[in-house]
Amino acid sequence: FEVGFKGEFLDNRLRTNIAVFRSEFSDEQKSVALPTGGWKVENVGSSTYDGVEFDATAAITDSLQLSVSYATLWHDYDEWIDPSTGQDVTDLRELIVPENDFNIDVDYRFPDFGLGTLFLNVNFARRGESSTPLNLTIPDVERYSSTPDFNLLNFRLTLKDIALGSDHHRLTVAAWGKNLTDEEYLNLAY
Repeated sequence: FEVGFKGEFLDNRLRTNIAVFRSEFSDEQKSVALPTGGWKVENVGSSTYDGVEFDATAAITDSLQLSVSYATLWHDYDEWIDPSTGQDVTDLRELIVPENDFNIDVDYRFPDFGLGTLFLNVNFARRGESSTPLNLTIPDVERYSSTPDFNLLNFRLTLKDIALGSDHHRLTVAAWGKNLTDEEYLNLAY
């Protein structure tokens, strides 16, 4: 279920989107950590995700654009029956979902200098803590099965539309850097 709003304002120089949603799953399957180590795919029963997403893009000038986005998510297991015992373990399971993710993008088109069009993009992203499904009966399971929140700073400098002899042949070259602050972060918790 989702309800949202999209709008353009200030002579289309500001575009906004907001959505509030609920996703209900039944017979959901997840990779679950085993108490003895390793993983297995398990039917986790049913769960509900609630969330809010917002983004806005503003053309500050004809050459400068700013984009921001924000998302938050909440999760509850509604029912989880352990397939090996038939026991209701709903209260012993948890999923950590990102509660405060956001991105900020700054795009700048440099004045024409005759060789092509030069663009700069700088991006800052924050990703909230997340996890695989947690079996709360396993000691320290959150420490071993979750990815802590982290921040990334990236850039891309692109020179495009470089003429190659005729109007029909163009070249684009780019240089980029990811994680410029050299922050260590996990892609997968296990």
